[in-house]
Amino acid sequence: DVYKRQLKYTGISVGWTWGYAPTTTFNNYIGFNHIYNIGMDELSDMGCIYTLGIQPGTVVYNNLCHNVQSYGYGGWGYYTDEGSSHITYQNNIVYHTKSAGLHQHYGENNLFTNNIFALTGSYPCDDGCNGAAIRSSQHPPGSGPGAFSSFTFQRNLVYIDNDLLFYSTIPTAFSNMTFDNNLYWSTVTHTNLPFPPSQSPVTFAEWQKEGKDIHSILADPLFVAPNQFNFELKPDSPAFKLGFKPIDTSKIGPQ
Repeated sequence: DVYKRQLKYTGISVGWTWGYAPTTTFNNYIGFNHIYNIGMDELSDMGCIYTLGIQPGTVVYNNLCHNVQSYGYGGWGYYTDEGSSHITYQNNIVYHTKSAGLHQHYGENNLFTNNIFALTGSYPCDDGCNGAAIRSSQHPPGSGPGAFSSFTFQRNLVYIDNDLLFYSTIPTAFSNMTFDNNLYWSTVTHTNLPFPPSQSPVTFAEWQKEGKDIHSILADPLFVAPNQFNFELKPDSPAFKLGFKPIDTSKIGPQ
C-alpha cells in the first residue's frame, strides 16, 4: 500500500522493455495505492501507474488516482505504454487528469474491467494534449510492432463533464479492441456522445453496429456525490444491471 503525492513524474512504474521483446517482468500485483498530485505542471508523458513491455500475470487493482497535471502532452491516469501486454486493470478509480484516464500506446490482450474513469480532461490542454477519457495511440498499419494492439474494456463506468469520450491517433486505433457492458455519461451532453474514430466520429448506435458495446448503456451512473469525488453508487444505479461491483476505497493507501 503506497501513498504518493507531490511527484513531478509517474507515481508507480513497472517494466523497462520496449515493445514486444522478451522480458523478466511478470506476476506483479499493484494494488491499494493512493496516487495524486503528480506532474505538477512540470514534466510530461506520465501516469499514476505506468507499465512497459509484456507482463503476463500482472494485476493492477483497487488503486485511486487523481490530479494528474503534466506540463504538456500526456497527463494520463493509467498508462499502458509500448508493448504492455497481458495485464489486468480492475477495481481502479481515476479522476481529474489532464489527458486520458486510460491511455494504451500499444499492447496486446490487456483487460480493463470494473473501473471508474471520471472527470478527465480537467486541465487546459496544449502541446499535443487531448483530454478524452479513453485513448489508443496505436501506430498505422505496416509501421512495425506498434501497429498491433488490443484490449478488452468491459463493465467500466466512464463519467465525463465534456464531450471528449475517446481519442484515436489513427482511424483504426480501436478496431481490434473489445467493448461491452460499459456505462457512459456526460454531465454536459448526456447521451449525445461521439464514438471512435476521432477522425470521423460515429453515434452510439453506429458504434454498436460495428459489434462494439452491444450490451452497454448511456446513462447517469448515479454516483453519491461526484462533485465531491465520492464515486460510490446509489442503490438504484443502472451500473448494477451491467454486473458492475462496488469499489471499496476504505483500504486504499496507508492503513
